[in-house]
Amino acid sequence: MSLYSIEIEPGNVQVRKGSDQLVIARLIGFDSGPVQLYSRRENSPSWDKNPMDPQKGSNQFGFLFLDINEKVRYYAQSGNVRSGEFSIAVSDTARVEKIDLTYNFPGYTGLPVRKEEDGGEIAALKDTRGDVQAQTTIGAASARIVLKDGSAIPMRKIAEKQFAGRLEVKKDSSYKIELTDFAKNAAVGSHEYPITALDDQPPLISFSKPGRDKKVTQLEEVLTEVK
Repeated sequence: MSLYSIEIEPGNVQVRKGSDQLVIARLIGFDSGPVQLYSRRENSPSWDKNPMDPQKGSNQFGFLFLDINEKVRYYAQSGNVRSGEFSIAVSDTARVEKIDLTYNFPGYTGLPVRKEEDGGEIAALKDTRGDVQAQTTIGAASARIVLKDGSAIPMRKIAEKQFAGRLEVKKDSSYKIELTDFAKNAAVGSHEYPITALDDQPPLISFSKPGRDKKVTQLEEVLTEVK
């Protein structure tokens, strides 16, 4: 058994697609550097070489993998001392790829239901009920609408990659959609969209008939039309 070795953290690990991962190399039996990290992505034919950053006051060196989207194999080496070889596996993460909105306006307005496909931002009269239907990139176990104040509204699963929920427009706010995978890991799966609550405006009254000044006698009837 060699007196000199390099220990690696985290070793073999699985991360979500698009996330970052810090790798630490700890020198055992010696404290000289520099330390190089060798890595090869799944679809790359060659190994990349990058210097690891020394950690102050210790025999540790670090390297941060950014935006990991495919499996990576890696090891560290200092001089003739080399660590074991490890891998970072990647699991795909559900994301919201489309949001359809349905506006159910307050009854007194007489306004018909309005649908908006591939939207996200909500702007509507106060007391409007907004139906939010989200389509995800891959299947997820559950979803919920998270409002700006931290409150959450559960969504119903209506298809393998579709969820539906309803919120009421009461005040200016924002919302985002949180998705939970089948391993019960929750993460934000959408952008954060604004909610704008509009105040109702008083009705406008206009005379469409006769539409101009008109002189009449005391006995003459005048037809008027108001809109």
